[in-house]
Amino acid sequence: SPAGITRLDQQELLVGAAVAVTESKFEVDEANRSGGDADNDTSLLFVPSFYYSRPINDRWYVGAALTVPSGFGNEYGKNWAGRYLSEESDLAFVALAGTVGFRFDDHWSIGGGAIMMYTDSTSKARINNPGGSNDGRIELEEDGVGFGWQLGLMYEISDSARIGAVYRAEIDPDLSGEPDIDNLDPLLAAGLDALGLLDSDIDVDFTVPEMVQLGYYQAFGDGWSFTLDA
Repeated sequence: SPAGITRLDQQELLVGAAVAVTESKFEVDEANRSGGDADNDTSLLFVPSFYYSRPINDRWYVGAALTVPSGFGNEYGKNWAGRYLSEESDLAFVALAGTVGFRFDDHWSIGGGAIMMYTDSTSKARINNPGGSNDGRIELEEDGVGFGWQLGLMYEISDSARIGAVYRAEIDPDLSGEPDIDNLDPLLAAGLDALGLLDSDIDVDFTVPEMVQLGYYQAFGDGWSFTLDA
């Protein structure tokens, strides 16, 4: 919860990184195209995060965060049966948030602020050229920026226990980009050009849904603590 910065009584900077190993496999039982299963895709990802906060006085606090809240991607291969649907896809989010926190008393705190989210997407697929010629290839890189806000509330039951809640509003970082096409059959290229599709921008309406999160924190002796989130 962004209200949690009211517990920090000095200027603080936190730099972190999460390490994730992803593995995906796409099996094809039956298809009207040759190629069979997709390639197995195993990736090692490093996800950075930056948090900063400082107190203004004993009631007001400010902070900022730069995070990668979500993202995914797969490389299916150039020869599998679904290559005309997708060869590779990546989608990543980067969020910059500013926070202002206020402490009402020893128990209640509130915090919130604006969020700017940048979204980047890359999609690649093969093109089924007519006449049995070699496949063409299409790549689409799109990006967009959306704005939203978050609001958090925290209740400190005691020095060792507290409850937090946060609401993050829906963000619409609509994406736009122009496809890059290679090795396209001349007849197919002429037809797409006549329809005005070769050099057209592609716009995608994209929504990051709103979210509500609740959390409980309990500290024990000897440096141990327990958290539960929903």
